[in-house]
Amino acid sequence: MEHAWRNRLIAIGGFPIALLTWRWASLNLKSPSTCLLAMFLPLTLVPLVSLAGRLFLKPKRTLADVKLSTTLVHYGVAIPMGVAIIAALKTAQQWRYWPFLFPQLPAKILLAITGAAVAWTILNLAWRGLGAPFGIVLSHRLATDWAYRYSRNPMVVTLTGFFISLSLWLRSGLFLFWVVVALLPAEIFFLRFYEERELELRFGQQYRSYKARTPMFVGFRKTALLNSDVVSGGTRGSPGAAAPQSVTSVTPSATPQFEGSRSTRRG
Repeated sequence: MEHAWRNRLIAIGGFPIALLTWRWASLNLKSPSTCLLAMFLPLTLVPLVSLAGRLFLKPKRTLADVKLSTTLVHYGVAIPMGVAIIAALKTAQQWRYWPFLFPQLPAKILLAITGAAVAWTILNLAWRGLGAPFGIVLSHRLATDWAYRYSRNPMVVTLTGFFISLSLWLRSGLFLFWVVVALLPAEIFFLRFYEERELELRFGQQYRSYKARTPMFVGFRKTALLNSDVVSGGTRGSPGAAAPQSVTSVTPSATPQFEGSRSTRRG
């Protein structure tokens, strides 16, 4: 109970810190050189925070420790990303680096579609995972349907689409370049090196089965079979081996690292 209150206080307290930081960035990033620097430099913190969080995720950590690490890492990633986004938007709006022509009506339509998609994924996480982004409220169960049926990271997919649509509306080649070569790689690094490991620790076989049948970004659900380490009755393909099981036929087991814990979540 003490750990739960500690984690909740950190999650609640981190949000105003993030808001104050973003507010400071919006007020103080004024010159072109400062904005250009702030577009890229804060994103270098994302892999550092992700790796630090990954090192903390040892097999013997308790569930409370992993939840605390996840909250801190989420804020440690979201705050510098937010600063970089603010700097990129100010740069694209005020100085128009690398301008190009693009019809405004299609750009506005794309903005509306991708913006609605972002809202849908947030609602999906709140309704099916009982959580919220940025570590504000850690989800209590794994979201695997609706948008999460076709992507393990639909929020990243829709946000990337929204920012690309925004670059078309702003007609800023620099903003588009920044999304593709700076923001998206930072997000992928975080997902690969921290979030996937953290979800595996807390969900165990349930998340591994979900990961095996669902693409990381976009696509159709896979009908692949589980690996041989979870298939009983012999090695796949060997004579006399038992028929392999489908990933959907295996009952998810409790996470072995947390004895007695039955809590689940998607971050």
